[in-house]
Amino acid sequence: MRHIAIFLALLFAWQTFAATLEESWNESAKSISETLKNKNASAIEKNTLTQEGSHALLRWKLLSLLGADGRKSLEEAQPTESKWLLGDRGALELFMTSGNPAENRWSDAARIFCQIIAKDPTAKSALALRIAVATSLVFAQPVKALADEAIIDPIARYESFRKWNDEGVLFASFRDLNAWQMRYVVGSWATDEELVWARANIKPELKVREKIGEGAYMVKYRDVNSKGVSVQRGREYYDGRPMTLAVIDEVGGVCGAISKFGSAMCQAFGVPAMPVGQPGHCAFIWESAPHTWTLGNNISGWAQSHCHDGISIPWGRASWFVRMMSDAQQDRDGFVNAECLRIAAECARIDVRNDLLAQACKRSPLDFGAWQDRWDALADARPPIWRSALDQSAEALADEPIAFVQLSIAAKTKILGAKPTVFESEKFFGQMTDHLIAMSPKCSEHSLVTGALMILLVRESERIAQNAKAAARHMIEGTQPETSKIDEKSAKKVVDLCERTCLKFEAVDETPEEKVWRSSFRRMLRGAMLQPSSREASVKWARSTIERLAKSMRENDARWLADRLVENANESGDAKMQADATKLRQSL
Repeated sequence: MRHIAIFLALLFAWQTFAATLEESWNESAKSISETLKNKNASAIEKNTLTQEGSHALLRWKLLSLLGADGRKSLEEAQPTESKWLLGDRGALELFMTSGNPAENRWSDAARIFCQIIAKDPTAKSALALRIAVATSLVFAQPVKALADEAIIDPIARYESFRKWNDEGVLFASFRDLNAWQMRYVVGSWATDEELVWARANIKPELKVREKIGEGAYMVKYRDVNSKGVSVQRGREYYDGRPMTLAVIDEVGGVCGAISKFGSAMCQAFGVPAMPVGQPGHCAFIWESAPHTWTLGNNISGWAQSHCHDGISIPWGRASWFVRMMSDAQQDRDGFVNAECLRIAAECARIDVRNDLLAQACKRSPLDFGAWQDRWDALADARPPIWRSALDQSAEALADEPIAFVQLSIAAKTKILGAKPTVFESEKFFGQMTDHLIAMSPKCSEHSLVTGALMILLVRESERIAQNAKAAARHMIEGTQPETSKIDEKSAKKVVDLCERTCLKFEAVDETPEEKVWRSSFRRMLRGAMLQPSSREASVKWARSTIERLAKSMRENDARWLADRLVENANESGDAKMQADATKLRQSL
């Protein structure tokens, strides 16, 4: 193996002084291919995790991502800085392993980074390097000010946070952030002037890391301003003025204004934060403690929170990916090793890719990109290999159950084939819910287990009700069916499915304020009672469950379910059902 490392070191030295980035990329691609093509997974892994091997792979990957046009324009604009970036392993590693820029705009990110380095050569190490990397990655897609949609200058933003850190006006925790976390600080939609205003106007009792997010509630909730103008009238609500933090504080607003104000308050002090979307609502998430993300102005929980437009998060649009990446980044060595193994797998023979990616998943179990690549590499694998990989993902992702469920859905047809029998489908569904039951006590956020279970229930209910998939989905999600309908036989099967499955979670010893089975029952009971064809079956199920709970000395659970029955009976508009439900509740 030593000769490979020496060869790559010599290759690296040649590339550093190559005439053009294009020549460097061509030679790099050729040499890496020649080096790896005849190696087994163990030899490739050993080489990849050397300083020389990982540097060569990261260098090739960035040059590849830039593309021919990007390589040419970067070299023409920033020849010295671009070659420094490619030649400095520490800077390159940080740049390549702190999350992708929005829309994979690597050329823009590299350009901004090199511009920062050109203007401030001290940004080549330590905290300044992390701020520079974070700024370049998040500003690869232009960041617009919330106040007036003016483009925020990335170089000025970098300089501001460097200055504010030197002045000591940011929380001390800012200096401990990695480059990925810093993206959600420097990428603030507030202008520099507004961030200064925020620090001057925060309530004194909130000026601590664990309470700063509560600054959101300084904004009064008002859907109509003092002149009677509705918030739905846009800028007119703010008298045509830019929607600055000071104006929001003065006039008020609804969920969007409150959550964006709260995010900016956090960012003004160097705390990562961002607004997130929820059904019909805008919330926000912020780091209340190191690597601990908290939902603010929350209605729907983590499982139903998603990326807000204008913000880039890793691996998809679900907000829980932020939690997942944050935890993965805590073990920087493991994450970097996994990312380098992912690159090596791209260059290796097809028959060794799964082994390399399995090692990537082992070194950084929460690197969802490694799991996605592994699933791609397993495309033609036999069912036992898929089962083994799926079991491994269940163990690794115990705190991220929705991520596991996404992988299980992708694995199902590989394990069962394109046309599984009813028995096979039901058995697989049972196995996946058993995994969730095992995860439930271990998961730090119970709503993610509930969300994962809902995804499985929706897919299984759609299988059961092939001709009424939309109605079945509404039943499980507890939403208004609109025009979708379901026949009585299929509806009863869906109710039975949900009942059997949720009851399995009753035995789980949970401490959260809302248990998984309660959340699932609540949605299903509402959804089933909104469908005339399933109303009778759902009421019958609810009554028998309430009676069983009461006899089992679980009066609180019985009353809770009876309250839900009354709520949904009232919503259905069925007078007799309302009277019966109320009578049952009064008897407890």
